[in-house]
Amino acid sequence: MGKEMVFIDCIWIGLLCMISYADWKEKRIPDKLLLGVAVCAVVQMFFLGKEEIMLRFAGMGSSVFVFFLILIAAPGAFGGGDVKLSAVNGLYLGAIPWMRSFGIAVISATIYIVYKMCRMQKIRGEEIAFGPFLCIGAIISFFS
Repeated sequence: MGKEMVFIDCIWIGLLCMISYADWKEKRIPDKLLLGVAVCAVVQMFFLGKEEIMLRFAGMGSSVFVFFLILIAAPGAFGGGDVKLSAVNGLYLGAIPWMRSFGIAVISATIYIVYKMCRMQKIRGEEIAFGPFLCIGAIISFFS
């Protein structure tokens, strides 16, 4: 991995941290930050082979497909920002790492919800920012 890739990876992680903070505080993911992640994914492709690029697009497609199925089964379960964040992370990571990151996100969000329930905090009807969990999952998946 060249210095260019490390630089792009650092920018991507920084953007994910900013997205996590914004979503946690405002329950909204700014499109400008999502665009930054998309730009990182596209720039990264200049340093990859054809097969790896195809896997990146498969990651984005897998993400869109999974969220499409979830939103058909449970309309309103996720916001548009979560769908876009997951898609650009799929483009950045590729298919298999994206699936791993989504699993980590779901498990970590479940742990958070159970924790809040055990502390007797109101959880029913409350919106939970899923973006931070998607970001945590993506970063963990990236390093694993």
